[in-house]
Amino acid sequence: MLFSKNRKSNVPKQGFESEIIGNVLVIRLQGNLVGIDAFDKFKEFIIANLEKNIKNFVINLADINYISSIGLGMLIEALTKIKNSSGIMYLCHIDKAEPILRTTRLINVFQYTDNEENAIKIIHKSF
Repeated sequence: MLFSKNRKSNVPKQGFESEIIGNVLVIRLQGNLVGIDAFDKFKEFIIANLEKNIKNFVINLADINYISSIGLGMLIEALTKIKNSSGIMYLCHIDKAEPILRTTRLINVFQYTDNEENAIKIIHKSF
């Protein structure tokens, strides 16, 4: 599922792919997390899955190129909605987002690990 498709060929697309692994929804974000359109579609996707009683989420940031304040807001909004639904959210592959997460001190707000497999194992151990 894509957030939007940019018409300029040199601008990476924004979007995500998702996959259920066990009882965990893995969301792989792609491209530049900068637009309000991306924010709204991602939020709708999170809400729709929470309404389906999916409570465990891994957000993979390996394929992002850039994250703006809107992209950070998108992650914070997802975390808030998931926690308010008694769910768990882990970030993984935060390398490209780590500088802005540290600068904004949001690194302390999110749970994160190095890869999807570890995040899924940690979530499964929490039950």
